[in-house]
Amino acid sequence: MDKSDRDISQWDARLKQQLERNFYNYHNRRIDLSVARDNKQYNWTGETFIVEKASSANAIATVRLMFEDADELILQDNVEIKSIFNSVFISNEAQAGEWLDIIAGINFEYKKKIGIDEAGFFTSRCSVNLSADQAIPHATHRKVYFDTAKYDNDSEFDLVTNHRFIVKKAGVYHVSAQLFYLFINQGIMCQLRIRKNGGDIKHSISTHYAQNNEFVQCSGDLLLAVDDYLEVWAYQDNGNARYIASIFYRTYFDIHQIA
Repeated sequence: MDKSDRDISQWDARLKQQLERNFYNYHNRRIDLSVARDNKQYNWTGETFIVEKASSANAIATVRLMFEDADELILQDNVEIKSIFNSVFISNEAQAGEWLDIIAGINFEYKKKIGIDEAGFFTSRCSVNLSADQAIPHATHRKVYFDTAKYDNDSEFDLVTNHRFIVKKAGVYHVSAQLFYLFINQGIMCQLRIRKNGGDIKHSISTHYAQNNEFVQCSGDLLLAVDDYLEVWAYQDNGNARYIASIFYRTYFDIHQIA
């Protein structure tokens, strides 16, 4: 029968271990290998799975993380597995007198490495805008010099020199940009380009049909690698320079990691 340190008699030792390991959630269980198992499910949530002790070098079992049909991983003395899971499936043949002491828990070490905070969200996220209206010359592609951050959680946006987002963690990102052109004449074309490493990756065009201000929007999901960078570029052919408004809710660039 499995022995759990959730027993009241074990609470002091368990809480001490939990504090020493800085674990938020912590399971410590001795698996009695004298009893055979076939994908027995344990509803443990964690990101670190450790075989802390074993009765001998011959004590062995297998585990599948999350799904009963996932790949098997070997469990034996001093094995440590780092992966996010919310249930595990353990199998073993009957081994008289053998056992494994298992620790499963969350200390957010693995999540931090891949950029997930304690609430379960990716930490890479920012929203930037202009501190002043920016002039866009006639028939000229011009980078938008975003220089103010509403938030930039991982300090990835260069607001001073290159005015670009530089990726620190590889993954899938949702990007959304909007430019608000001021005093555009009828029939004038306004553009917004999101560029990755200097090349167009998203592009939006709006042709103005009445003399007034004009919005151009562009969004999408991008697969990005470490050190990739993103910029927003503007274009208009009004015949002379026109301005992009600095109103933060009308001109902005938002980048959020989603996977």
